[in-house]
Amino acid sequence: MRQITIDIKGKKYESSIPSGWGDMDDKHFIAMLRLLLDDTDVDSLSEYFGMPKSVLNKIDMYTAYTLGTLIPQLKEDTALNHFIIPEIVSNKNQKFVSPASELYNMTFQQFITIDTFYIWCSQTKNWEYKKKMAEVMYMKEGETLDDIDIDVRDKEFDRVPLIYFDALFVNWVMIKNWLSGCYPHLFPRGGSEEKPTNGKVKMSNTWSEIMDTLVGDDLTRIESYRKLQCMDVLRILNRRIKEQRENRFKK
Repeated sequence: MRQITIDIKGKKYESSIPSGWGDMDDKHFIAMLRLLLDDTDVDSLSEYFGMPKSVLNKIDMYTAYTLGTLIPQLKEDTALNHFIIPEIVSNKNQKFVSPASELYNMTFQQFITIDTFYIWCSQTKNWEYKKKMAEVMYMKEGETLDDIDIDVRDKEFDRVPLIYFDALFVNWVMIKNWLSGCYPHLFPRGGSEEKPTNGKVKMSNTWSEIMDTLVGDDLTRIESYRKLQCMDVLRILNRRIKEQRENRFKK
């Protein structure tokens, strides 16, 4: 964390803020995203910098500019291997916890379900898919994807602030950037996504196509792959794509 001091007519106010993405917690992350939408939001400025609004209302333009430079920049290639928001609390105060760092213990089935909603949201700009992402991303303790009744989960997440769904979407983008470093053949940087044509959006079946390539029509193998740790399956897929490309170059 980085220590900051604001001097208002000789009176000093001190606080600590994230020095980078590794220090970012859920409170600062949500405040930062709100500031991206409205950089004059004093409530979010107060939340991020841990300063009273009465203090921030008195700062000069130069101090305001300096504070702005202390907020980590959200870039297209920002990579992170963990989830910043540790838990989401539902309407009935039920806690849903984030996946572990580096996707530890996330099944391949959960991974492709999350990523499919992510792809659909990216293609359609429909925020409902962000909510669906959250519903299959955050779990009760000991819960698996097969345990979820999606209609019940949908109602449980009805009162979760929309900014949280935006935050989880952004966090997933950073996770995918981290995966690009781990598995560059499977997740190439700047990878192309299907674009709308003639005003219509073609929904991608990326993961279905990859599973067909991986296991064909063998339903038994499909089910076994879905239950494996996602990082193990992603490693296998990355290696196979690399080998296929090398074989094509040899011909």
